[in-house]
Amino acid sequence: MNLMKSLRGCTLSFVPAVLLLVSCGEKDWQPEVDRAVKAYEEKRYDEAVPVFVEAANHGHDGGQYMLGVCYEWGLGVEKNYEEALKWYRLAAEQGLAEAETGVGFCYYAGHGVEQDYAEAAKWVRKAAGRGYPHADFLLGTLYEQGFGVEKDYSEAVKWLRKAADQDYAPAQTELGCCYENGNGVGEDATEAVKWYRKAAEQDHAEAQYALARCYEDGIGIKQDLAEAVKWYRKAADQDFAEALFHLAFCYRSGAGVERDSDEAVRLLKKAADQGMKEAELMLKLLDSND
Repeated sequence: MNLMKSLRGCTLSFVPAVLLLVSCGEKDWQPEVDRAVKAYEEKRYDEAVPVFVEAANHGHDGGQYMLGVCYEWGLGVEKNYEEALKWYRLAAEQGLAEAETGVGFCYYAGHGVEQDYAEAAKWVRKAAGRGYPHADFLLGTLYEQGFGVEKDYSEAVKWLRKAADQDYAPAQTELGCCYENGNGVGEDATEAVKWYRKAAEQDHAEAQYALARCYEDGIGIKQDLAEAVKWYRKAADQDFAEALFHLAFCYRSGAGVERDSDEAVRLLKKAADQGMKEAELMLKLLDSND
């Protein structure tokens, strides 16, 4: 799992909806922050950011948090990790779970601060178990990787399941991996497919790739090459490199789709453009055989 990529995408899509429900602070600012969050969701950052700035400067935790998000990912402002951490920390000091997770992620990724997994775990643990699945997911992955905490697959599964039960797609995908590989739970390919499908149906590219692989290899489900191609294509449409690579092989061999060597090469080039070494090597081999 590419944790950095997974966290980025789901932070940007998931957090605002939660914020509308749980943010607190100066009541006079809440309606304006809610409208700004709506503008943010619609990518009207030039409208959203000034409101977040003003609300943040008046001590509104939700405004502070959203301003941190904008600085961390460069949305409506120039990307600035130090500023992101500053605003996350101010909101976290007011007990906002999203902001506590933001601080933890900054320590995890080394955004605006020296990377420190123990500090990341400390902040994420503050937010975990409070109905914010992004925190539960991150704590689960820290236990799974042994970053900042002692590696403990059973504890990882506990927190991943909390997030997965809240329909959080990255956690559903990772829980599926745990079942497929028998990490922290008994190996159960059928259960793995169940969780992959839940996330794949939310358009989570990594889950779509995993589900396609299960269909291709008959893991936990009856082999179906056409279904494999369907799910590889969905992930490939999001430029998921591994899916582009596998879909290319389907086109080259005619597995589940009509054979098309030109399409295979096109897909391999897209995967190679993302730095996938296997795709680069395959393109060289194909060139040498022509």
